[in-house]
Amino acid sequence: MSMTSCVWATDADHRDAIEQSIRDGKGLSLLQGAPRCDLDKSWHAIHYILTGTADEGELPVGYLLHGGEFLREPDPDDELDEPPRWLAPSEVQQFNQVLQQIDGDEFSQRFDAEEMVDAGVYSISTEYADDHLETVQDHYTSLRSLVSGAAQNSQALIITAS
Repeated sequence: MSMTSCVWATDADHRDAIEQSIRDGKGLSLLQGAPRCDLDKSWHAIHYILTGTADEGELPVGYLLHGGEFLREPDPDDELDEPPRWLAPSEVQQFNQVLQQIDGDEFSQRFDAEEMVDAGVYSISTEYADDHLETVQDHYTSLRSLVSGAAQNSQALIITAS
């Protein structure tokens, strides 16, 4: 089983409808066609590069893994349940400020496969470090672009992990 992450941008006034869709068992179907960034398995490496830690991270730099509000309650019987999280437009603005300070060159300089493996970062190995860097950097560039657009349009973000 692999763990992937996706980030969508949406208008803040859509929150109630999205929460209702989740309660009705339709999930995030209302986001079909919305701007999105599929981080695939790169989510953990991006978080690590931004925060310097595999699990923690101050906000707003740690928004990829923490912060915002759950769009539904976590299932108490499933420790792996990760409900979609909502970042309000003000949080998106803060996250964007962090991401815009870290361009592609800075991001790649922070990439250290050996250090990430030692920290337990998901889906990174030293054997394919150059390939991992390219993939993770591509996903970071897409994330940075999506968050920038959402910030410019005063939109919210929805972050999922599955």
